[in-house]
Amino acid sequence: MLRTFEQLCDTGPTLRSAQRLLRPGGILALRMPNGTFYRRWRSRVHGALAPRAVRVLAHNNLLTFPYRQAFSERSLSMLLDRAGFSVERVVGDTLVPVADRWTTWLGAPAEHGVKWVERIVQRGWRAPWVEVHARRRAEAATLPRSPRPLDATSTTHVP
Repeated sequence: MLRTFEQLCDTGPTLRSAQRLLRPGGILALRMPNGTFYRRWRSRVHGALAPRAVRVLAHNNLLTFPYRQAFSERSLSMLLDRAGFSVERVVGDTLVPVADRWTTWLGAPAEHGVKWVERIVQRGWRAPWVEVHARRRAEAATLPRSPRPLDATSTTHVP
């Protein structure tokens, strides 16, 4: 699931489906923004590193964090473990290039430079984006079922 997992309101049903569909030993691949990276760099937006922080976040589509959820290494590992998966590999990366024909003549080289430095310096869970490969364990998932859906017009559970 590349760049979709963080958009889900409730990841439980998706992880249960993946656990059910994959054979024991099968690999689940998730690519998502790194919540810890965002929190660390967002705190620098109003300080001495503001110009660099804004560029780093913007070039990775993290400046306003347009995602439903953010995961840290710990939170995602716990979630996957409860769902019957073991994290096998974590690859840190940057967002794919976003410069296009409307980008200013200095914008594309700036994006390329920022991402080049990030790829060298920030690896694994230090990178803005992470791809996590998790192996399905043989035992059944223990992820609790989601609560009943909420009525869209109120905060009460639908019977």
